[in-house]
Amino acid sequence: MIVDIRPHKIAIMEQDVAAFEQEIGLAIPKVYRDFLMQNNGATFSIPNGGSRSEWLVGFEAEPAMPTQDRAVGEPFFWSLALMHGLLREPDDYGDLRAIYRSTLDWRHLPELLPIASEMDNSKLFLCLEAPYAIMVPGQNYAEKYNDEVDIIFEDYVKVVNSFDEFIQLLEWRYQAL
Repeated sequence: MIVDIRPHKIAIMEQDVAAFEQEIGLAIPKVYRDFLMQNNGATFSIPNGGSRSEWLVGFEAEPAMPTQDRAVGEPFFWSLALMHGLLREPDDYGDLRAIYRSTLDWRHLPELLPIASEMDNSKLFLCLEAPYAIMVPGQNYAEKYNDEVDIIFEDYVKVVNSFDEFIQLLEWRYQAL
């Protein structure tokens, strides 16, 4: 079932994205920049008047390596709560700037931008350097974080090749209550 992306109520302008890029010291890939300009993150319209407890929005992908809770060789449905945007109000969860800062506090790499939250509040990251893939923390991330060992790019797992592919894979799944 096609996913209807609902833009955030606050529209942003090119200078808002440019200021954020200046702040983080990294350029945002054009395809994601265009998405931000058009939607400023996203929530999702629930199909057929259903409830969020009945329907999950997300994508199915098989991680290239084990993640914290997902094995290789097992396709997994990654369910999303929302996609983050800029200039959110202080009490409005999903501000890309605030979430980016918090992921840095969790020692995530600065070149990984948290573009969406899963239903369990885990983050999906867009790599801001080639290959511009959608990444998640790998199996070793939590252990290295707890042991205060340096976290490196190889501690993340690619789950989707690009932001475009990520958007194309979004779908609704019905779950019986």
